Amino acid sequence: MKIDLKNRQALRTLAMLKDVCFYIFYTNKFWKKEYKWNYLQLTTSLFKLWLDCSESIHMADLTLLIDEMKQLNDDYQMDNAKSLTSFQIKTLLRSYMYQSEYSSREEKWSESKSFFDKSLNMLSLLSEKDRKGEAIYLYHITLEIGYSLVKQNRRSSVDILYWVICAVDKIFQSSEGETRPASLGYLSQSFMKLIIFICQKDNDSLPDNRIYLLVNTFDKVLNDEKKITTITYYLAKIHLFLKSLSTSNEVIKNKFDKEYFKMVENIVISNHQDLSLLSSIMRKINQLKYITISNLMSSLDLLIRRTENNKNNMITINSSALYLFKIHILSELVIENHSRSIKFDQEILRHAMDDVYLVKEDINLVDLAAIQLILWKTGDIFYEVSLP
Repeated sequence: MKIDLKNRQALRTLAMLKDVCFYIFYTNKFWKKEYKWNYLQLTTSLFKLWLDCSESIHMADLTLLIDEMKQLNDDYQMDNAKSLTSFQIKTLLRSYMYQSEYSSREEKWSESKSFFDKSLNMLSLLSEKDRKGEAIYLYHITLEIGYSLVKQNRRSSVDILYWVICAVDKIFQSSEGETRPASLGYLSQSFMKLIIFICQKDNDSLPDNRIYLLVNTFDKVLNDEKKITTITYYLAKIHLFLKSLSTSNEVIKNKFDKEYFKMVENIVISNHQDLSLLSSIMRKINQLKYITISNLMSSLDLLIRRTENNKNNMITINSSALYLFKIHILSELVIENHSRSIKFDQEILRHAMDDVYLVKEDINLVDLAAIQLILWKTGDIFYEVSLP
């Protein structure tokens, strides 16, 4: 029978059925001892079902499940680890991982890390064939834990970033580099979005000695040629750099500058969601006054030229739309800086207007009308301010 994992009612029903089975076997001490690995698998899967249901069960029942898993986990130490079968190793691995997930939800940080490390030890014992499947599963659980940690108010984004990126790297190392998120598109996207989500949690800054480690590790586990055209990849990486800018480290700032321009040299803007992501990057950079508006506009000029030379008919965002985007974001950044009493070189706006005039024949009428409206409104704001 196939269960829809997104249907909590179905999961709850399945959990209740397994709960009945668990109590039947729990009271049968002979069966528990004779078939301890089957019992551990049942206990572990029941525990995970309740986690997925986000269902609160009686504390006594929960404590019983945890105690049973702990006892069964400890028992294996009496056996020779290398003599364990694939089924036994997988069962232990998932038992440790689910307990790590639960501990993270309960904000028991050190306990969560301890269980996670134990699950990785189990991963290294699997055959090459089995290791790949379990590594993918561990990536999923790690992302779930990451999202759970972000929701905890007392947990700093810096600690979460360090744990999540290092955890993914540990899985990668334990699977001997055979499986990486980049080889699975849905996993790499989830991983990159989680990094962005974590970075946006608070304004805490990464120390210099960690930013290099995290950025290098981030690149290593996402080592794939396709990533260089993905705006989400650059958005995540730039967010990592932005977490350290308060240190005023010139080396890091120079690396950030190169990373930003590497982005506009490589990304493909294929839809309006990509434009929205690019806009969020530019707003964040402007707020930190890290790259000047003039250089931001130069980067957009580069992106427009690349788009004009791109013959891919599948791309829905053409140069006309990018000219509109450029004027729109320029107007917003100028107005934002003005509201913060930041001096602005009016020549930047004048040059942008001149550029539009020179290529007006290549801009469709709807976009051109929108550009004119934006420029008029921007001009009106500065005109009103200049009045006595």
